[in-house]
Amino acid sequence: MEFHGKPLPIKRFKDVIHDMIREAEDILWQDLIWVTQKKDRFEIDLDLIQDNLSLATRGASWVTNKANRMKDKRQWIMDQMLTAPRDQQLWDRKKSTWRMTKVREYMQLARRFKQLLLVLAHMTPGPPARGEEITPIRFRNGFLQERNIYVVNGRVVYVTRYHKSQALFGEAKVIPRFLP
Repeated sequence: MEFHGKPLPIKRFKDVIHDMIREAEDILWQDLIWVTQKKDRFEIDLDLIQDNLSLATRGASWVTNKANRMKDKRQWIMDQMLTAPRDQQLWDRKKSTWRMTKVREYMQLARRFKQLLLVLAHMTPGPPARGEEITPIRFRNGFLQERNIYVVNGRVVYVTRYHKSQALFGEAKVIPRFLP
């Protein structure tokens, strides 16, 4: 592949993706969940995740399915927040107020993590999606629309709809994208 007459090795694309994955993992674990040691991280075996693709209840997803024991992980994250080093804590217990500088820093890191996650979800499952396909990804059912991210046979898949051909064929094209 060439760009403006200069060779552009595919390996460089792979390196960029791997660097983004590492950055996203570091932000998630170190800055958002405050886990400094890799040995303290937990893993979720996607093969054991139970997901009901037909469940349309508002707020429902594989995260809320009791069989997947995600509620335990939520408590674990809350404990991490409460035991974080003082210089990272968002809540000042003595003053009973938010430490707004820390909250803004945290929100900035959360925004960066979401940006990386969006790019990775856009680039890793195959050909890049159109903007309208990638941005409305929901992990839980909403009031008017159902979620479109699922766990199927141990793989995360998000399903989007492409509406450009709807006028021609009478229905939107459904596009499943399996994340690696």
